[in-house]
Amino acid sequence: MKFAILYNTDYYPDVHGSAEQYYNQILEQVELEEELGFDAVWFGEHHYSGYSFGSPPVMAMAAAGRTKRIRLRTGISLIPLNNPVRLAEEYAMVDVLSGGRLEYGIGRGFLKYSHKIFGVDEAENTDRYHEGTDIICKAWTTDGPFSYQGKFWELEDYTFFPKPIQKPHPPIYASGAI
Repeated sequence: MKFAILYNTDYYPDVHGSAEQYYNQILEQVELEEELGFDAVWFGEHHYSGYSFGSPPVMAMAAAGRTKRIRLRTGISLIPLNNPVRLAEEYAMVDVLSGGRLEYGIGRGFLKYSHKIFGVDEAENTDRYHEGTDIICKAWTTDGPFSYQGKFWELEDYTFFPKPIQKPHPPIYASGAI
């Protein structure tokens, strides 16, 4: 049996103290989870007040710097609300700098407010999810430059760096609502 912890938490200053204290407490817990033999830690992504993390790759990198073995997972990376090239770069860096410990959980997201603050039409959510996922996979697996002509993104002779350590790419898990 394998065990993991999902951090999809709410931040309350009166309970958790400063943002610095809050994040350090989580990172100390991740260190303890590794010592206790946990298999993985998940970092969620949301963009509302103190709910979850606005930047899971930053948390994953901080955790990678304090650990050696525990797998670093996203629960989930909101593909439609982000630029897929940026996601591919950031998460490939997590894989490289953690020694190949990334497991990439992806999804569409569901909060209307998040779509509004990023200027993404909810009606485009599913198409952006599929197109963004396709670009990330191509960036991670294509040797040399590649081009992509999509509805939302276009790339011309794009060369991706860095390639993830894991081949053909880090494990990708899709959330239930695709």
